[in-house]
Amino acid sequence: MKRLKGIGVSSGIVIGKAHLFKKDGLVAVRRSIKKDEVGLEISLLNQAKEKTRDDIYKIRGRILEEFGKGFADIFTVHLALLDDPLLLPKVKKRIEEDRVNASFAFSEAVKDAISNLIFSNNKQAVRMIDILHDISEKMLHCLEEQESFTLSEIKEKVVLVVKNLTPSETVQLSKEKVAGIVCSLGGQTSHAAILAQALRIPAVLGVHDAEDTISSGDTIILDGISGTVIINPTPKDRQFFEEKIKRVEKDTKKRASLLHLPSETTDGHKIKLCANIELPEEARLVKEEMVEGIGLFRTEFMFIKRDGMPEEDEQEEVYSMVARKSHPHPVTIRTLDLGGDKLKFVLGQEEENPFLGLRAIRFCLKYKNIFKTQLRAILRASSKGRIRVMFPMVSSQEELTNGLVLLSEAKEELKREGIPFDEEMEVGIMIETPSAAFTTDLLAPLVDFFSIGTNDLIQYTMAIDRVNPELAYLYQPLHPAILRLIKVIVDVAHKNEIWVGMCGEMASDPLYATLLLGFGLDEFSLTWGAIHKIKEVIRTVSYKEAKRLAERALLLDSAQKVEALLKKNFPTELREMIKK
Repeated sequence: MKRLKGIGVSSGIVIGKAHLFKKDGLVAVRRSIKKDEVGLEISLLNQAKEKTRDDIYKIRGRILEEFGKGFADIFTVHLALLDDPLLLPKVKKRIEEDRVNASFAFSEAVKDAISNLIFSNNKQAVRMIDILHDISEKMLHCLEEQESFTLSEIKEKVVLVVKNLTPSETVQLSKEKVAGIVCSLGGQTSHAAILAQALRIPAVLGVHDAEDTISSGDTIILDGISGTVIINPTPKDRQFFEEKIKRVEKDTKKRASLLHLPSETTDGHKIKLCANIELPEEARLVKEEMVEGIGLFRTEFMFIKRDGMPEEDEQEEVYSMVARKSHPHPVTIRTLDLGGDKLKFVLGQEEENPFLGLRAIRFCLKYKNIFKTQLRAILRASSKGRIRVMFPMVSSQEELTNGLVLLSEAKEELKREGIPFDEEMEVGIMIETPSAAFTTDLLAPLVDFFSIGTNDLIQYTMAIDRVNPELAYLYQPLHPAILRLIKVIVDVAHKNEIWVGMCGEMASDPLYATLLLGFGLDEFSLTWGAIHKIKEVIRTVSYKEAKRLAERALLLDSAQKVEALLKKNFPTELREMIKK
């Protein structure tokens, strides 16, 4: 038995036989050619390009149809690189001047391109290298007339073990043949990881020397959640993971049984359950998971994985797509929450204390052109579905007013241009600073809703860095100060006749669900994995009991006492949810 550790990039647990696939890296051998052979080699190069282009178009079309534009755009980059005004002309020049064969000339040109990117820490550069390797393999297979990656020899379902997978190879994988993936290379943000998630194949990447440690026929346990790979497990290990698989399957069945049931308490009080999303492709899950909309759509992904800012049309296309996929349910778009550790990717600068620096609404009010472009795109998309806009990190009435002024300016511009938008689009703010929490009476009259961002609200109220392991013990969602703030926020919102939701991690913890319900929240915005659990808790308790529990919790003087109260009163039949 041997245990390996990697990065779990696509969740799921698999026990199966390993199939080691050692790809023979194509090496283009230099071959000198005669002058009258130059034309033939250039012709072969052009034919290989067209064949590669056709192959990528087919792959892109399938991915676009099954998973949406975000995933398909990986292969749009492939096509752009094939048409790069520098790459192929360099290859042709090398063929003509050095009198070498097309495969060698192409291989050398790709090596040059990769060498310019290899030392960059930029995630986009790493992905470009991934794509260049993919294109290179496809072109060389054409030019050398060799068969490409195939799983045709696999006769049973296996755990595929390979050094690395290019995007084109990953999308070939079939769940009928491949139960899981183990790669020596790759990480959380690689294309292989992104596509494995889309295909819902459990995967662990970054397993050092996996292909030299694992042999075909070995029994493998792959845990795509923890990133663990066990080779030829002991009976004890196997029993542990078989029981874990049963629990996951039971959880999946329970989720399915809850899908069509309303999120309401035993005494008929209804509450909206929405989802938090990071990427637009996740919007397709709104209908699959039967949620009532998207309570938090983070938009930073468009800004931090690229050079330069996204154009208005590009943003509008993304927001419209999400609105259409979520229809008839609403989508709450959080305006750019750039700052902290992300600011350096856009402006090339860092701050000594980024989480207390120029971020979110502060950043947007300083760089008004960036903010206005996003607001215009959101407004334009509002004519395609039910969109709500939300400003993050507001700390004063002045900041909110300044943001609303820019929103009004954007509306007037669109009116003059004759561009339609939803005149009644709801506008809200995130309450995640103590100053906002204590001045909700000043903020509520200006907006349509509040959304409580507990991650930052806890951090700033407790004066801690929530990612510092030395201070983890102080990150206490149940601290009396946090509970009192939440209650004040909800009460002030309702007094001003606006609704209030919560989109922080606290909302996704089943132990806290009854308490938050008792405080009077109107909407929970959750991680996908928490939706059915929170719904089950809500359907097991009465609203009357939840309010009484909340009143008792507010009288306690420590987080530990509140936690003990919640555990004692947690539905007996659901206690497995809170086992640590």
